[in-house]
Amino acid sequence: MENFIDRIQYLIWDVITMPCLFFRISWIQSLHEGLSALVVQHALIGELEDVTGILADFCT
Repeated sequence: MENFIDRIQYLIWDVITMPCLFFRISWIQSLHEGLSALVVQHALIGELEDVTGILADFCT
């Protein structure tokens, strides 16, 4: 009987913790995507500055 009660307690614990785990994973994924987007954006801005610098040198 105790084994049965333990299983129910574990099941309840899993039901409570699993959504938290999924939320954490999705939060980490969205954070990673956001950081990746920032890195790409930063790289694009860097390239744009290089191009405008070259154009400025060429035009002067």
